[in-house]
Amino acid sequence: MQIPFNEWAWKHYPVQSIRYYMSDDLVQKLNAEKPNIEQVAELLGDEMMGGHLIQVGDKWVTYFLGTPPFLFIGLAMYTLEIYFDEDGSFQEAAVLFSD
Repeated sequence: MQIPFNEWAWKHYPVQSIRYYMSDDLVQKLNAEKPNIEQVAELLGDEMMGGHLIQVGDKWVTYFLGTPPFLFIGLAMYTLEIYFDEDGSFQEAAVLFSD
């Protein structure tokens, strides 16, 4: 079940899985609008871990979206990966599953 992206809910909603449910709409929004790295930080937050931003690289950021329901073993998770060019301009956004 997917819902429209809501910036306030992304940043403040107490249930983390809400991010996963907004992910399809958010990826479409990011890929259409192509925000630079500063605009992404403003939209989604730039606090390490407290804002659920789990990794910042030279050309990408990773946001934790949640774990699959009913999964009790392992480190499986969904993440939002956003890639940028060397100058910080948007390249691509995608949801990835890793286990």
